[in-house]
Amino acid sequence: MVITVVGVIFDLSAGTFSGILAMIGVCIVGWLITRHMARRYGIPTKFPAIGAKVMTTMIVLMWVIIGVVYVGYLAITHFA
Repeated sequence: MVITVVGVIFDLSAGTFSGILAMIGVCIVGWLITRHMARRYGIPTKFPAIGAKVMTTMIVLMWVIIGVVYVGYLAITHFA
């Protein structure tokens, strides 16, 4: 319901708004990782801090895994 209302207000599709919310969620998790590490272990919070590095690595690994699975699926279904 909220996604539909915000989508109408800002003229966004539900998929686009969902992607934006996912990226905001990733940023928040990275920020929380940085805050925890800074408070508990005294690691500096200059950008890019540990949270940004962890989340960037996770996104890149996710893209690689999805790409490998997708290419494998294409190879099995179209070239077999």
